[in-house]
Amino acid sequence: VFMACYSLPTAASSSESSTQEFLKVHDAFKYSYQKTDKGYRLNFDIAEGYYLYQERFKFRPKTLFSDDSLVQFSHPGKAKDDPYFGLVHVYHDNISVDLTIPESALAQTIKISYQGCAEAGLCYPPVKQLIEYVPSETVEKASIASANDNPLSASKEKVAEVKNGGQICLTSTLQAQYQIS
Repeated sequence: VFMACYSLPTAASSSESSTQEFLKVHDAFKYSYQKTDKGYRLNFDIAEGYYLYQERFKFRPKTLFSDDSLVQFSHPGKAKDDPYFGLVHVYHDNISVDLTIPESALAQTIKISYQGCAEAGLCYPPVKQLIEYVPSETVEKASIASANDNPLSASKEKVAEVKNGGQICLTSTLQAQYQIS
């Protein structure tokens, strides 16, 4: 569902507010994320004069986030009687969202959407972000399989330990691998 909201200045508005320039959506709502022990932490830095709607955050697939306890906001939003959405909760300044990924989850794309507005009256369309989730067990198994299938991969650890002369060390490590095989 797409909804863009616009408030037109009234006759009593100053000329400054009628020529209001709005930030681009990614400047108004700066998004980043990092992997945690239990899933991901999403971080949103919200520009002054802008806000995000709590109720407009969506996480997909629904089967992965069917339990509300798997999505935790860092603080409660502030109640707002919005002319377009009714009674909602909004975030100013910043918000972090912890997504807990169940241990049984398979590799998949996590889809995140959110929506926010400028206090001056512009509401942005929903923004979508993607995270490619790969269970750590899958990564570990792939690394072990790769090391077993490729005799050169074992030499990568030795090369990583060498601080100087990496290319010469790599050559001698490769020669040693071939002599042993």
